[in-house]
Amino acid sequence: MDIKREELEKLVGVEKVDVFYAIADMITSLYDMEQTRNNGGKKRTYEYKFRKSGKTLCAFYFKENTLGLMFVFGKDERAKVDEMKNEFSSVVVDAYDNTPTYATGNGLCSI
Repeated sequence: MDIKREELEKLVGVEKVDVFYAIADMITSLYDMEQTRNNGGKKRTYEYKFRKSGKTLCAFYFKENTLGLMFVFGKDERAKVDEMKNEFSSVVVDAYDNTPTYATGNGLCSI
């Protein structure tokens, strides 16, 4: 499945697509990751995942006017993020603090 930028812009808006590409470009510049694109199931239009060795690092979810972002943090990664909170904007910290965390370490934050 190939998702065109113009289609994403119509779905969620230019600003959110710019955020998606900025994060995606950063991930691809830092890590060698498998990238998968799928339909978003019942609740979303598209899903875009970064995976390595069968494990998901993060996933983007697109639906009308919404870009969702899920990072998968283990216990050690959560501790590191907690130590670094003062380096992040209040928007990021609020989103992180108010995102439910599940037993798997997953949480979905929408912007």
